[in-house]
Amino acid sequence: AATLASMLDSYLAERTAETELVIVDSCSTDNTPAILSRYESCIDRLIVESDRSIYEAWNKGVAASSADYVCFIGADDRLASGVVKTLLQLILENPDADYIHGCNVMCRDGRPVGIIGREYDNRTIEKYMPMAHVMSAHKRSWLLAHGGFDEGYKSSGDYDFFLRVRDNIRIKRSHMIFAYVEDAGISRASMLPLKES
Repeated sequence: AATLASMLDSYLAERTAETELVIVDSCSTDNTPAILSRYESCIDRLIVESDRSIYEAWNKGVAASSADYVCFIGADDRLASGVVKTLLQLILENPDADYIHGCNVMCRDGRPVGIIGREYDNRTIEKYMPMAHVMSAHKRSWLLAHGGFDEGYKSSGDYDFFLRVRDNIRIKRSHMIFAYVEDAGISRASMLPLKES
């Protein structure tokens, strides 16, 4: 609840007739429902039910979406200015791309501390996930064809997915900033990601 309104405001600033917003909330017990009700007019689909992982929530969002491409963003992240326009243009220019990624600005308490996001290649993906994932565009049919995300993972389901598709992926990279990402999520706040990876 502490950061959700900021994320939603950043989406509203970027929203177009071509976008849809699917919110998946795991029965939050803080002020999240009240905030979501204030933004009801911009939410195309709201799913409120328990889940066992981020990746179960993501899979639910993909299933609920009617879009050709889907992006993921957490409640404590923000869309970068111009990202939707950039993504729509990249999709039009690269209709065969399965995955379009850019850069993310890492923040601590809202203050930028660094930029992440390197180019994908098969050798690097064997060691770690170089791409900045927040607000990357995934072709929805491609995600579904490859089984979506493994819901058994707590923090490395996206990395697992890219390992599974590494020999069957068409990627477009942008050098643009796609999102501002708070350096406090599950994938950065413990040793769990290292163990899962």
